[in-house]
Amino acid sequence: MTYRQHIERAGLSIECGTEAVPDDGHYYVIHRGETLARFRSLKAARAKYTEVLASLDLPPIERGEDERRRAVARATAHAVVDEMERETFAKSAAKRTRGKRTRTYG
Repeated sequence: MTYRQHIERAGLSIECGTEAVPDDGHYYVIHRGETLARFRSLKAARAKYTEVLASLDLPPIERGEDERRRAVARATAHAVVDEMERETFAKSAAKRTRGKRTRTYG
């Protein structure tokens, strides 16, 4: 099994079975080429990864205008779909099945 979670600007990664670490089933937390720790579980490796990442105090990534527009468009599209689902459900009539139960769709 190969696993890699990486933040390039921090030089921090969790790796398992890659060319940088032995394929022994363990998860390695690596910072700038140095192995910081080795864990049997991904959960423990992620805890250490998060701890190291928090200690680095990296500045936030500046978002461009295009990314902001895309984020607003995605949020708007989700809101429209949610509204359509609510309207469809509210306008649908309950139908009786042979077992005298009701169903909304179909």
